[in-house]
Amino acid sequence: MSVDEQRGAPGYVGVDQLDGNVETVVAGSRPQVNSGSGFQIGGDVGVVLISESQGRERRKRARPLSHSAWRREYLSKRFVPPRKFEAAQDALARNGTVFISGADGSGRQSTAEMLLWLRFPDNEVGFRRLTFDNEEDVDERPLDAESVQRGERLLLDLSAETGENVEPLRRDLDTFRAAVEREGAALVVVLPVDFEQLLGDEATNPRVVIERPDGSAVIRSHLLAENIPESVHELDALGESRASEPMRGLERLVARIVQAEERNPEAGFAQWAKSATETVAEYVSKVAGQVKNYSLGQRTTLLAASMVEGAHPDSAHVARHALQTGLGYPQDDGFVLERTGLADALKNIAAGVENGRAIKFESPRYAEAVREYFWSNFPELREHFRDWVGICLAMDELTDADQDRMVARFAVQACRTGRTLDLWVLAERWTAGGGRGTHHRSAVRWAASALGYGLQDDSSLGGASELRRKIYEAASRGEPSEDLARVLVLVCANVMAEEHPEQALVRLRLLAGHPTPDVAETARSAVRDLTSSDRLYRRFLWRMVAWLENPRPADPGLFLLLARADRVSGRGPGSRVLLHSKVIRQQLAACWYRVLPLDESVWRSSVRDWLDAAGTAPHGDLFLDVLVDAARGRLSVLARLHVVARDWAHQHGNEQGARDREVARRLAVRLDRAQEHRLYS
Repeated sequence: MSVDEQRGAPGYVGVDQLDGNVETVVAGSRPQVNSGSGFQIGGDVGVVLISESQGRERRKRARPLSHSAWRREYLSKRFVPPRKFEAAQDALARNGTVFISGADGSGRQSTAEMLLWLRFPDNEVGFRRLTFDNEEDVDERPLDAESVQRGERLLLDLSAETGENVEPLRRDLDTFRAAVEREGAALVVVLPVDFEQLLGDEATNPRVVIERPDGSAVIRSHLLAENIPESVHELDALGESRASEPMRGLERLVARIVQAEERNPEAGFAQWAKSATETVAEYVSKVAGQVKNYSLGQRTTLLAASMVEGAHPDSAHVARHALQTGLGYPQDDGFVLERTGLADALKNIAAGVENGRAIKFESPRYAEAVREYFWSNFPELREHFRDWVGICLAMDELTDADQDRMVARFAVQACRTGRTLDLWVLAERWTAGGGRGTHHRSAVRWAASALGYGLQDDSSLGGASELRRKIYEAASRGEPSEDLARVLVLVCANVMAEEHPEQALVRLRLLAGHPTPDVAETARSAVRDLTSSDRLYRRFLWRMVAWLENPRPADPGLFLLLARADRVSGRGPGSRVLLHSKVIRQQLAACWYRVLPLDESVWRSSVRDWLDAAGTAPHGDLFLDVLVDAARGRLSVLARLHVVARDWAHQHGNEQGARDREVARRLAVRLDRAQEHRLYS
C-alpha cells in the first residue's frame, strides 16, 4: 500500500497544499554521491556515477576496484593529520589494532582510512569493511576470526551503530584481534561517540581520542588539491566556518568554492567565498519563502526545472506536464497561446536559459535546495516523485548526459530521505521489458547507475545495507529478469565489491546460476576476476566448501573455474602457489570430494588440466595428492580417476606422451595405495 493510500489522500495530492509556517522547513544534510567505478557489459553499458557536489561534475566509467586507488589518491592529497594521529599510528603498529574516538566532525573516518593506508604503504590492495550484513546461506559473525588474511587492512566503523548491534561484538572482539595480530594484519575500529564501553579494560585496548585538525590547514590543503593556488587564498573571507565546521562540512565548503570559481573565474576569492558560505539550508529557507507565493503551475515548473537543470528548456515543459498528470491535477483547458510562455514561466521562478540551450539557476545550490525542499516537506509525494522521475527519463528531450544527471539527483534525495529502495523499484521497472535499441540500453544504464548510488549510500539510515539485502534476496530466489540480472552482476562486481567484496562474491555466485547463459557466464567471469586476489580466493574457497554440501546447480562448475591449475599453482600473473598451503589443499580436496561423484563430463577436462600441471609444475605431486585425498577411498571414484588418467596419458606418442604416462603412473601408485587402505582398513 502506498503512503498516499495509508493516509487516505485525496485524488489530487498537490504541491500547493502548504500547511503551517512555511519558514519552518525540514532540510536534512545532503550526503555526497562519490564518483564510483564500473566496467562495461555488452560493450556499451556500464555503471555511470556522477557527482555534482565535488566542485565540478565528475563522471566515471572506471575499471573494477578502481575506487580504492581513487580514494587513496584523493585522501593523500588533502588529508591533514588530526591531533594524536602519530599516537594512533604507533598504537596500530604495536598492537595491530587501534580504537579511534573523537567528537563528531573530528575526521574519524578519513583518519581511520589513512591509518590503514599508511600501515602498509607498499600494499596497493584496498581495505575491507566489516559489516553487520547477515548472509542467509553462511552462518558467520561480523567478526569472524577465520576470515582474517595475512597483512590485510580491516575497518570496523561503529560510529553510526546502536548498542543493539555493537554489544554482541564484545564476545568476538578478543578472538578477532588475536587473529589480526597473528596474521600481521591491521584493524582500525571507529567508535561511537557515546558507546566506549565496548573496550572494557583500556589497558589492553589501545584507544586514541583524536582532535579536529586546524580548519584553515584543511581548507588550504583541499584548495591546493583542486589547483587553486595559495597566492589567491583569502581564508579570512570564509569567516567562522574554518573553526566550527566538521571535516565533511569543510570538504563541501571547498567544493562550493571550486564551483563558484568555475562559474566566475574572474570574480576573485572573496566573491567565491561569499557564494560558498551560503549554505544549502539557507537556500532551502529562501525557496520556502518564495514557494509560499507561487501558484501550482509555478511550483511544478520549479521542481521540474530543478531536476533537469542543464538540459534544453523544452524538457522542463514536458517534465512539468508529466508531474501535473501524475499528481492527477487537471490540465488548463484554455487555448495554448493564452498561457504563459515557457521563457516567462522559467523567468518567474528565477531560472534562465544559458546560451539559448540550457536551463540555469542563479546558483547550482539553488536547484539542489529546490529538490531538497520538495522531498523534505512533502513525504506523502515521494512515491509520486519516484514514478515521475521514471517517466521523465524516457523523454526524447533529454540527452544521455541529462538522464545521468537526473538519476543522480533523484538518488541523492531517495537516499537522504531513507527511501533507498525506491532506486530498486525503478531499476526493476527499467529492466522489466527486455528489448533492444537505444532506449533499452539507456534504461539498463539508468538501472545500473541507480543501484550504484544506493550501494554507496553510507548514511546512518542504512540504505546500502538494505539494498545489499534486497539484491541477495532477488538473486537467491532466481527472480531477476535477464536485464536486471546483468545490472546486478555489474554493480556487484564494480560498486559493491569496492568495500564489500565478500558480499559481492556471495551474490555473484547466486547470479552464476541464472538461466540466461551469457548472464551466468558474465557472473562467472566476475567471480574469476575478483578472486584473482589471493585473500578473496581463500575466502571464496572457504565458502564453496559449505555451498557444495547442498549445492546449487551452478556451484560445481564455479568451483572448477576457481580450481584451474594455473590459479592454484601460481602460474598466473602475480599469484602465489596456493597449493603450498595445507589449508588450501584440504579445502580443494573437500570440494573435489563433492564434485567427483557427479557425471564424468562435468569434471573430466578439469582433472586433465590438473594432470597436465602435475607433469610440468615443480610441485606437481601436490595436484595428485589432492585428487586422491578427495576420493576418500571410494572405490568407484578411484576407478574413474584411473580411467580418466589412463586415457589422458595415451593422447600423445612423443616426448610429451612419455611425460604424461609418468604422471599417470605416479597417480596409479597413489590410487592403489588408497584402494588397499580402503580394502584392508
